[in-house]
Amino acid sequence: MYFRRVFLAFVLLAAFAMLAMACSSSSSSSSTPPPTDDDTSPAADDDGSPDDDDDSSPSPAEPYCDAGKNLLLVGEGSLAALQFQQGLTVDETAANCRYGLMLADCSTQLNTASILVTYVEAAVKGYQPPTRDEPQTGQSFINALLNIIVNSAYLDAANDAVTQAEWVRNNAPDMVYPLDHLPVIFNFAQVADAHGNYDMTDAVAAEAWSGAIGGILSLVPAMNLDFELGLIFSFSQVSFSPSFTTGLGELVNLLLQLFDNPLFPNFFTPIDGGAPYQAAGLMSGLGLLHASETFSWMTKDSGNPATEVLGYDDANGNHQWDQSDPLVVPPWGALDTESNNVAWAAQGVFLHLANSFLEYTAYDTDPGVPQPFKLSYLNPLLEAFGLPGLIPDWSFLEIDFGKSFHNADSTSLRDEIVAILKILHLLFPGN
Repeated sequence: MYFRRVFLAFVLLAAFAMLAMACSSSSSSSSTPPPTDDDTSPAADDDGSPDDDDDSSPSPAEPYCDAGKNLLLVGEGSLAALQFQQGLTVDETAANCRYGLMLADCSTQLNTASILVTYVEAAVKGYQPPTRDEPQTGQSFINALLNIIVNSAYLDAANDAVTQAEWVRNNAPDMVYPLDHLPVIFNFAQVADAHGNYDMTDAVAAEAWSGAIGGILSLVPAMNLDFELGLIFSFSQVSFSPSFTTGLGELVNLLLQLFDNPLFPNFFTPIDGGAPYQAAGLMSGLGLLHASETFSWMTKDSGNPATEVLGYDDANGNHQWDQSDPLVVPPWGALDTESNNVAWAAQGVFLHLANSFLEYTAYDTDPGVPQPFKLSYLNPLLEAFGLPGLIPDWSFLEIDFGKSFHNADSTSLRDEIVAILKILHLLFPGN
């Protein structure tokens, strides 16, 4: 049960990664809709619609849209993408091709995520400590990760998925994309068959997944991440059982070794003048904001778990979402009480992170008001997991992500993290 809930939190942090898994194939209720990204959709006619003509004839792209959809149904996401792309070359307003391509783009991303997981697992399993008493650089490990991300076109797919989701948002917000079957592939194994009526809720979730995870992975080429290689193995050995506080102390100690190592003084600092770092921060922030927004969309769905991919279960049949109604997330369907609490706690974390990431940008959710991320914002999530919410609400236990991205300062974010870790070390010394 504990593993299931931990995995659920990861799913939600990835903006409902299960949606993205559903996008694979081959390969707060109070939150308000955020400002949209730069509109890359085709120019609308004077009335704001993509096409003023009352021509009801089929789009010339439909054969390609149908072929792509059929390939999605049997788990051939990469081949489906080619069909959708071909369809858009003959009709760029073909909504079915736009939505299908968004799902295929998620397929590319999830396939790469599977490769990354496999690589990290193999690296941990095959790690050999140095024969001499000296640290091993982790640069080759980071370079391998970077090669996987770049060669798989992960970031291109993530950016394109955001573009397609934005097109759907601006041009076809009421469309429904029904799928009778959609194999859910993760780590090279099918974990579910996520079928149902894909709609705007699921498009926002795909945009969230693509933006948040794509932005985080964009940090790999944007920062100096060289570190002591042996820490990979050490992190995998941290245990929070039987004592959560002891495990937290061990984790803090390892993080201090990672961030405050004089042998790697440039770890976690921007490169190339900070521009790629800023771009990654903006992409991540918008993805996190869309992740929070997804919850609001879920509560507006039909309430029928038999047809919704992401939504809620209208348990009392009153045709509206109530706080007692559980969210619906594949492959579990309606979440149990504990998992539902984890989901809503995660929504709060997404929103707080987004607020901090987007400070000083055109998407600042409260211009002129500082919104650093307080570590105490994690307490509700810890408590939802059944763990103690021990993080004090102190002003010096906060990270100003927005300031770091805005200034692209070479050391400010790392210095803030080190200062916080030193305080946490005093509170949770570990063994």
